Amino acid sequence: MQSPTLHMLEERQHAVRDMLTDICAFQIDQAIRAKVLPADADKSFTLTLPNLLPPDTQAMASALNLVSQALSTEAARATVTPELARQVLDALLAHGPHHRPEPHWPTYAC
Repeated sequence: MQSPTLHMLEERQHAVRDMLTDICAFQIDQAIRAKVLPADADKSFTLTLPNLLPPDTQAMASALNLVSQALSTEAARATVTPELARQVLDALLAHGPHHRPEPHWPTYAC
């Protein structure tokens, strides 16, 4: 069962999706009419909106709990500074459990 707030937000997201679909379809039609696009142009498109409730909320909460306990233990032992512990938690909260940073490839001048 979902919460009333989530249900309301999903309804609003559907309304926004419908409006954006109408706007995009109108723009395509106008571009064809103005001969910016050919008359036989493909009018299909897809709108992808984010999920309002991430599927792994429980997994994220569990991971945060484990990481915070580990950092607290190590901070008490003075093997990790409180500032480093704060930075680790901030990074985890900012990026979420599925974040994969882009690789930083070295650049070479030729």
